Amino acid sequence: TDFQRHINGASAVALKDAYASAGVSAATSYLNFAATVLILWHGGGAVLRGHDAGSLPELSVGQLITFNLYWDMLSRSIQGMNDMVNSLVKAS
Repeated sequence: TDFQRHINGASAVALKDAYASAGVSAATSYLNFAATVLILWHGGGAVLRGHDAGSLPELSVGQLITFNLYWDMLSRSIQGMNDMVNSLVKAS
């Protein structure tokens, strides 16, 4: 019937949207995790290099923590914008 055809079409579009949304969420989560690991890896190395030489560190632990907190605020803002775009796409 005509009704069943429309239901199947709407269901197919919803399924594509769900896959796209899940893919984008997974990609942004993995990128955020990778960026955090790189920040901590590189920053931790910079902190340790200064302590090994006996001189002032390139980066203090407090600066590394502060930078990581700023990165977290930025990534949460990006995730919020991503969620907003997903909501707008679903509404249209």
